Amino acid sequence: MVDLSDKPIRYSLKYKVFLQSSKTKPPIYQCIVLCFILVCLFAIFRSRDTLDSDVRSILTLAKTDCLKNRFQEYLLVIHFDEPYYKDITFIRSLYENIFGKVVICGPEPDAHSGRFVPDIEFESERGKFGYACLGKAIEKFPKYSGYFYSNYDLLINWWNLLKFDTSKIWMLKPDTDLQKSRTAHRSHQTSCQNYITFLQRFSNSPQFKQLWSKFQQSKSNDGTSVCLIRPSRFFYIPKRFTGHFPLLSYGAHLNQLEQHTAPINIVQSFVSIDQIEELPEYYRPPQYRFESSPLFWSEYDISLTIAHSFRLYRKNDLAWRKNLKQLVEKYFEISRRLTNC
Repeated sequence: MVDLSDKPIRYSLKYKVFLQSSKTKPPIYQCIVLCFILVCLFAIFRSRDTLDSDVRSILTLAKTDCLKNRFQEYLLVIHFDEPYYKDITFIRSLYENIFGKVVICGPEPDAHSGRFVPDIEFESERGKFGYACLGKAIEKFPKYSGYFYSNYDLLINWWNLLKFDTSKIWMLKPDTDLQKSRTAHRSHQTSCQNYITFLQRFSNSPQFKQLWSKFQQSKSNDGTSVCLIRPSRFFYIPKRFTGHFPLLSYGAHLNQLEQHTAPINIVQSFVSIDQIEELPEYYRPPQYRFESSPLFWSEYDISLTIAHSFRLYRKNDLAWRKNLKQLVEKYFEISRRLTNC
């Protein structure tokens, strides 16, 4: 019979040797580990404190303890210029508990769209006529108090919309460089003139006579160009101004008036300039395009009204996915706290 009595002793000796060897390690390693843990804990608590501060400031601005129903009477149209409809579920989750209805508008689904389809199918020719989606949404869902339009590559920090007057039209600030580049373009001038001719057809109609008069006033007040140019990735129309929007957007589309030109000229057909509030915009310079996700996220801030360009389909960009995850956690946490009532 084999004597095994010495094995526990042998194991005990090995264990003692291991303990002794571990005790001989320099204490600097333990200090490094401890410091790392403390830094992580500090970052977590600091982040939480900053988030709490941001939420408190938003609630102070809103003068209420809950924003759950603030935009429930408003519709948000999100325009896709291409059928990246696999992103629909995620995009809906950002806004569906905030706005009364979220409507997806875009071209016919393709083989990569999966089972997802838009609520309104419309070919905008890669975004040139996306504004027409809003006209179609107003016709299809006429009961809402106001209508927001957004391109799908914008991230809307909806809590920053609280400071704007919902009885007025909201549009982005004029872009000087855009104005210079588009005004001189021959196709812009042709489309602009065709749209004016379209409006003139209705100038003697009792229903549209006042519209034509206001458009002429806008022309003389502007003094430089009949057709204005303004960024239109995001804008808002209150219900009281939606009566003529579907027809005018149809006319603008019919005459090939593009996204940067149509909304502002449709609007100036029936309101004075003092009825338009200007929204600030975050716009990443074109030279960066979509190649540098760290740049986008380093400049993102919850105090921005909208962030552009926000893309979801960079599946192979690990840095993008990591930063997107962090954003989503922060975005949803803010939304949850503001609507948790």
